[in-house]
Amino acid sequence: IERVDSCKFLGVYVDDKLNWKKQICQVQTKLARTLGILYRTSKLLDETTHKTLYNSLFLPYLNYCCEIWGNTLKTYLRPIELLQKKAIRIVCNVGRYENTTPLFARLSLLKFKDLVKWKTATIMHKVFLKQMPKQIQQYFEIKKTKYPQRHLNKFTLNLHRTRLKSFALSVIGVKTWNEIDYSIQTLTSHVLFNLN
Repeated sequence: IERVDSCKFLGVYVDDKLNWKKQICQVQTKLARTLGILYRTSKLLDETTHKTLYNSLFLPYLNYCCEIWGNTLKTYLRPIELLQKKAIRIVCNVGRYENTTPLFARLSLLKFKDLVKWKTATIMHKVFLKQMPKQIQQYFEIKKTKYPQRHLNKFTLNLHRTRLKSFALSVIGVKTWNEIDYSIQTLTSHVLFNLN
């Protein structure tokens, strides 16, 4: 078998160190290209139409498998976050130093880190409802303690020694799930869960 630095699998570049640098670099290149389109149309379109353009051209690159490659070091993800902020400023037609937090709220859009967290929580909801394949399901188990009411619907956090393992879905997914409110965890509908 030939050893390679990275390999494309289902549209995601998996590298030999599992730090997702190659995937992030590819997404960054595609987002920069799309940013040019958003900028060139900024004087022609109103905010609503521009948001639609953002959702159709920019957001899919952020969305695709971000629960896998988006759970990595913050320094690797910084260029993606900066490009998203530039895109939001273009959509809202504001200056380059404008604070983006109120703009995200105004457009009802998620920042990249929140998007990753939401997609990770969605997967964990499927795990909780036992709707994932058994090969994935086996990595998660509900806590069994002396006082079950304290840890109701919480998953057991797997032991991990390395930083690489701490970004795995079996660890970061459990942490994300255990932070969610009990009333949201118990929802049986994916639609209702995503709305909350």
